[in-house]
Amino acid sequence: MQLNERIQSVMKERNMRQVDICKTTGIYSSQVAHIVTGRTKDPAISYLIKFATALDVSLDYLVGRDMTKIRYTDEYKQCINDAIDNMDEIGKRNLADQAEYQLERHQKV
Repeated sequence: MQLNERIQSVMKERNMRQVDICKTTGIYSSQVAHIVTGRTKDPAISYLIKFATALDVSLDYLVGRDMTKIRYTDEYKQCINDAIDNMDEIGKRNLADQAEYQLERHQKV
């Protein structure tokens, strides 16, 4: 899936229009239209950051590096840390094993 297709997909899920992106990001409507339609193939990183924020997705998702849409806010990270702190030792070991497996898997790609 291309950048513009991911943007269009999230916009559809969030019931957003190009004008909503313009208002949220401050990017001119013509430039937003070029990015959304794929006419601009390699937009500036500053635009990508604004799009990711407006769409409430991670930058990695937007550019195709990760299929997880979630943005890891400080509040989200704290929830994860709290959950890990409350795990027993077996749960922590299983989580560490899974994380190690995932890292190895991504390094092979």
